[in-house]
Amino acid sequence: MSIPRAARMNTRFLTLVRHARAVTQAVSEPDFERALTVEGRNEARNAAERFADDGPTPDLLVSSPAPRALETARIFAAALGLAADAIAIEPELYNASVDDIESVLGRTPADVTHAAVFGHNPGVSDFARAVGADLTITDLGTAGGITFQLDMPDWATLDLAVAKILGKF
Repeated sequence: MSIPRAARMNTRFLTLVRHARAVTQAVSEPDFERALTVEGRNEARNAAERFADDGPTPDLLVSSPAPRALETARIFAAALGLAADAIAIEPELYNASVDDIESVLGRTPADVTHAAVFGHNPGVSDFARAVGADLTITDLGTAGGITFQLDMPDWATLDLAVAKILGKF
């Protein structure tokens, strides 16, 4: 993925990341509590390294509070050279709808030019399809992600129809 080095002030970048592979839900365990498997941690590290090599570091990482999403975000933060406490936790991202994700992004500070959102399917994949109304986007796999360029002055004026896909991982 190639993100222009000299982006205009009205350009924002959005990366959506689905959490890595999680343990199968036990009957007695709430879905929220599911953690990553060993394979999921490896999957997240590989995806994070590809992402870190391919584009600029996001200004902001925002994650669902669910352990599997938050651990995925922490793995990405480490690969990007960011502190784990630099991740903003948004309860609204747990099992979020398209509207929920849009609401979270709409509250993003104006000085953030690249936000990365870590969440769950079907919400992150549905949001990816809604961005630019691209119905050809398939569901994001575990630890999968997609980066968009959006031409808008700030996140409060988020317009999903003005997005361009820059790359997938």
